[in-house]
Amino acid sequence: MFEEIKSELFARAELFVSSIPEQAQDFHSYLIDNCGQTITMAIYLAVVALVLLAVHRGVKLSFDLLRFVVIPTIAVGFIGSLVIPYSFFHIVPFAAIVFSTLLFLKG
Repeated sequence: MFEEIKSELFARAELFVSSIPEQAQDFHSYLIDNCGQTITMAIYLAVVALVLLAVHRGVKLSFDLLRFVVIPTIAVGFIGSLVIPYSFFHIVPFAAIVFSTLLFLKG
């Protein structure tokens, strides 16, 4: 039963993926016919700019999480386990909550 469902899902996914180039060509033709070459290129440029902005934000967020949450959490967990009688694995969740909240408030 599960094999039939799995094969049906794979078949539908393959059909969808194989139709993407045709749909992209139809969309491009629609834009050229209704908007012209200049507007079509402006739309593509705007889409690329938005994608690059989203990627930049994602990369910046990743480095901010590493710099302001992961490294301080590990440091506090290690130092705290040496100073107080709790283990590293008991301290890390609370430190992660504190540093994540500080990063959120920092903006």
